[in-house]
Amino acid sequence: MSSAGGRTEHGRPPGSTVAGLVIAAGLVILAVVIGIDAAMLNTKVASDPLGPAAFPYAVAAGLLVLAVATVISALRGKTPTPEESQDFTAVGWVIAGLLGQILLIAVNAGFSLASGLLFGLAARGFGKPLWLASLVGVALSFLTWLAFSQLLQLSLPQGPLEHAVSALLSD
Repeated sequence: MSSAGGRTEHGRPPGSTVAGLVIAAGLVILAVVIGIDAAMLNTKVASDPLGPAAFPYAVAAGLLVLAVATVISALRGKTPTPEESQDFTAVGWVIAGLLGQILLIAVNAGFSLASGLLFGLAARGFGKPLWLASLVGVALSFLTWLAFSQLLQLSLPQGPLEHAVSALLSD
């Protein structure tokens, strides 16, 4: 039953229970897809009892737990209500960061600069100064690149900064 203001007798907006159940169904579908994909991994090794499928199974199990919790929450009427007016400025900054990262990787600017820009623009979306967040982002991204390339021997996209450090480290 709806009352004044477009709310049900429990104070929820109409359809909020349905929305919670739809979200739960999406979580179940995602868990099943991940579980099926993990089952198709054919890399059993006698020396590794867990194997590479262990983590996807754990993720699928976690998603199922979240789905159950979402169903319980929806049926109890504890589904969060949407805000009246939503500001999508933060989402725009994050999307700009992702597009900037893709572009910078495509033009060989390197992992550190591309990921630093992504960090800076995402932080800007949450109210931090762009220049400071970008500097922090480049520093953190460079340390990440250094750990991956030097310690783990895994390659990430290199740009001028990474090439210069690689040249210094190889001498």
